Amino acid sequence: MYRHRRWKKFQHAEKFIKDNINTFQGLNKDEQKNYPNRALGQARYNDMAMTFIDGDGFFEYIFYYRCLYDELFGDNSKVNNSNICMSADNEGTEKPLFKTLQANTGRVGDFYLFTLFHIMVMTYYDKFGDYRLEQAVRKIAQWVYCLRLSQKRISFATIENYAMKDFSYKDIEQTELSILYHTICLAQRADEILNFRIVKVKHDFKSADGYLMPFLKKFASN
Repeated sequence: MYRHRRWKKFQHAEKFIKDNINTFQGLNKDEQKNYPNRALGQARYNDMAMTFIDGDGFFEYIFYYRCLYDELFGDNSKVNNSNICMSADNEGTEKPLFKTLQANTGRVGDFYLFTLFHIMVMTYYDKFGDYRLEQAVRKIAQWVYCLRLSQKRISFATIENYAMKDFSYKDIEQTELSILYHTICLAQRADEILNFRIVKVKHDFKSADGYLMPFLKKFASN
């Protein structure tokens, strides 16, 4: 939640430090008088980046998203299950997507990718719930792990730049976000995510071969 709240404001979020405690700071009672509609919005919606009114609801917020996290990623949950699979490997075996990604977090870079995957899935579910969740999870995983195809070394700064880099546009007439994280944050309809086009990336080394290549081979170019 900390990283999502800061990334939405294009702020760095590798570590939670006391200087950044204002990430969760909202409006006090005096300020609330100037933003009456903000209180109405808070009463109606759950949002990982919501504004708190005088600290009201903070612990309920933490509890709600702790439960949501377990609902998505706990054992036999909405995402961590045998129904959402990676593409079949050379032996024709389809492996569970979440457990396969989780089992390959031994390298620091893959752990950071897995972290980004978590954040983006939570952001999608927070907005659109169960709507075509399986398709959305696969799309998110493909976009996140395409970074492994093009990078030999992945640091936290690598995934942060990948998620936060500036919008790019196809041309002056037709705008298209090239960052799936931003697309999820700004989308009004889930289909904007489901129809997101992942651009092919150059892949000329073997670090991503094995567990990822059957899942990502259509996005790799030599």
